[in-house]
Amino acid sequence: MNDKNKTKEELIKELQVLEQTHNSLKARLQEELADKEEEDSILKKLIQAAQEFIEFTEDSPNFNKLLQIVFDISGAKYAALNIFDDNGLDFTTVALVGINKNILKGISILGFEVLNKHWIHDPHRAAKTKQQIITRFIHLNELTSDVIPKNVIYLIEKIFSIDETFIIKIVKENKVLGDFTLLFNKGETLINNSLVELYANLTGMFLDRVKLTNILKNSEIKHSTLISNISDVIGIIDLDGIIKYKSPNSEKWFGWKPQNLIGTDGRLTIHPDDLQRIQKELITLFKKENLSKTVQYRYKCKDGSYKLVELTATNLTNDPIINGVLLNYHDITQRKQIEEELRENTEMLQTIIDNIPVMIIYFDENGKIKIANQELVSVLGWTFTEWETENIFAKCYPEPEVLKEVLDFMISEEVGWKDFKTHTKNGTIIDTVWMNIKLPNGISMGIGQDITIRKRAEEKLIENDNFLQKLNADKDRFISILSHDLKSPFNSILGFSEVLTEDIRKLNTDEIEDIARNINKSARNTLYLLEDLLAWAMTQQGKIIFKPQKLSLADICKNILEILNPKAVAKNITINYYVADSIKVFADIDMIKTILRNLVSNALKFTNNGGTINVSSEENSENVTISISDNGVGIKPENITKLFNISEVITTKGTAEETGTGLGLLLCKEFVEKHGGKIWVESEVGKGSEFKFTLPMST
Repeated sequence: MNDKNKTKEELIKELQVLEQTHNSLKARLQEELADKEEEDSILKKLIQAAQEFIEFTEDSPNFNKLLQIVFDISGAKYAALNIFDDNGLDFTTVALVGINKNILKGISILGFEVLNKHWIHDPHRAAKTKQQIITRFIHLNELTSDVIPKNVIYLIEKIFSIDETFIIKIVKENKVLGDFTLLFNKGETLINNSLVELYANLTGMFLDRVKLTNILKNSEIKHSTLISNISDVIGIIDLDGIIKYKSPNSEKWFGWKPQNLIGTDGRLTIHPDDLQRIQKELITLFKKENLSKTVQYRYKCKDGSYKLVELTATNLTNDPIINGVLLNYHDITQRKQIEEELRENTEMLQTIIDNIPVMIIYFDENGKIKIANQELVSVLGWTFTEWETENIFAKCYPEPEVLKEVLDFMISEEVGWKDFKTHTKNGTIIDTVWMNIKLPNGISMGIGQDITIRKRAEEKLIENDNFLQKLNADKDRFISILSHDLKSPFNSILGFSEVLTEDIRKLNTDEIEDIARNINKSARNTLYLLEDLLAWAMTQQGKIIFKPQKLSLADICKNILEILNPKAVAKNITINYYVADSIKVFADIDMIKTILRNLVSNALKFTNNGGTINVSSEENSENVTISISDNGVGIKPENITKLFNISEVITTKGTAEETGTGLGLLLCKEFVEKHGGKIWVESEVGKGSEFKFTLPMST
C-alpha cells in the first residue's frame, strides 16, 4: 500500500507506536540510571550526561545544559555549541558557557556578535576537522580563515588569554550535526579526551532523535520513515514469539531485511546459551499486561556472528494497535566496552592504592568512607567493611576534642601535614602524620604514615644529645678539678719540700717535724683526691665491678669508725653508734665502705670541736635506712640541690680549714643508686646536717 494513501487514523496509530517506543526507551534509561552504581568520578559524569538527556525536552532542547556538561568534564575555560544546518556546511552558535553578559557586550561593541550567529561554510575549518572527532588548534586564528576579523581574534586572545582551542564534532552515522568549540587558557589543555568524545557521540544520538522528532511533528511524515532513522531497532512479536514487525534499520544492524524476519520465530535469533534464560523472562512478561523487562543477550546476525544487545520488551497485548509485545533493541557493545574499561581502570587504581606504602582513605562531605587501602587496614587493624559500617574515626581518636580536630583538618580546604596520636584496633597508640587533600567533586582524601619508629628515633636522638651534653659537662668539671684541686696540694708539697731542701740544716727538730707533718698531710689529701677521681672516672666508664653480697652492716660501720676515730679525737668530736648487730644488707662491701667513709668524714669536717656525730639505722620489710647526723655548721638551702650534681660541685673548707674536692658526695650518689637505693640530706644552717641513704635487705 502506498504511504501517501494511508489515512489519518493509521498515521495516528503509527505515531502512537513511536511514542510508546520512545516512552519505553526513556523508562528503560531511567531505570538503568537509577540502579547504576557510580564507581568513580568519570562514571559519574557519564551518568550525569545521560540523566541530562532524559530531562531535555526533545522538541526544544536546552542547549546550555548540553554545553555545560562537556564544559565541566573537559576543563575548558570557555565553550560554545554550534548546530549545523541540514546541508552539513553552515552552522549557528546556539549556546555559550564561561562568557558573561558584560564580555558579550564588549565583543558586540567591537562590531562582532557570537551568540545566535549564523556562520557560513568555512573550507579551512572543515578541511582541518574532516578526519577526526577531536581537532586541536594551537592558536585561535588557526580556527578560521577570514570569517572572524583578525583584530577581533587578536583582542579575544589577549583579553581572555586564549591558548589552545579544540573542536569536538557531534556526529551521527558519519553525518555532522554540530560541534563543541572549547577554548583554554595558557598552560591548560583538554582533559578526559575519551569521555569528551563519548559525550559527543551521545549528543549526536540525542540531536539526531530531536531532529527526527521535530520532523515528525512539523511535516506529518510516515512513522516508518522516522523509525528507520532511529538508531535502535523496533520490533513486535505475538505471545507465541512470532515476529510481526521489524523496523527497516534491522538490516543495517543485523543484516536481516525486515521481510525476511516477519512471520518467523523470534527465538531463532537468540544465542543457544542465552535462550533458556530469555525464555523464562518472556514467559513472565507474557503473563502480565503493560509489564516491561530489560534483558541482555547475544543476537544472531545474518552472517552467523552474534552482537550483544539490550532488549526492552513491553507487554502491550491490550493495545489495539500493537496487540503484542513491543521490542526495542539497543546496541550496548560500546557501553560494555566503556564499562569494562572503567572496571579495569578502577581495579588498576585500587591495586595501585593498595600497594602504596602509605595509608589512604577517601570520604565524602558527610564523612562516609568511599575507599580505604590495604595499608590503612594493616596499620590500624580495622577492615574496610568496618570502616564502611562503623564510626572508626571515633575509635581512632576517642577524645572528642581530638576527634573534632582530626575531622576539621581532613575536610579543610588548606592542604598540609599534621601529627596525631592514633589508637589502633589492638589497643596500642601509634604516632601518625596525615596530609589532607580536598578533591573538586567534594571527596576528601587523607594520606597518612605510621611514624612511630621515626618519633622514637627522634626521642632517642634528643636523649642521646642530652646525655652527651651531660658527659661533656662532666668532662669539663673533671678537667677543672684536675687543673685546680690537684694544683693546690702539689704546691704545698713542693713548697715544704723546698724549705727542707734549702734550710734543713738551719731548722730545729720541731720545725722539721712540723714541715714533714704538713707534707704528709698534703700528700694524703692528694692521694684521697686521686682515689676519688679514679673511682669517679671508673664509675662513669662502667669499669667498677659490682659484687653485692649479704653483709653485716654493724661490722662495716665499726670498721669505718675505727679508721676515722683518730680524726674525731683530734677535734674532740664524739661519735655515737646505733646500728643493731642483727641487720644484714645485700651490698658491695667496697662501695658501702666508700659511702660511709665519705659521709662520716664530711660530718667530722664540718663539726666544731666538742661536737657530736650520730650513726644510726632503721629497717623495714624491704630496705635499711642509714643516717649520719651532726650538729655542725649546716648547709645553706641554695647549696643543698648542688651537692649531688657534678656540673655545680661546691667545695667548702671545714671548721679546721679542711679542704675537699666535692667528688665524695657524687661517688656516694653513684654507689647508692647502683644498689637501687636513694640518698638525700636534711640540713639547717647553724644546727647541723643529716645525710640518709637506703640499702636493700635482700637481692
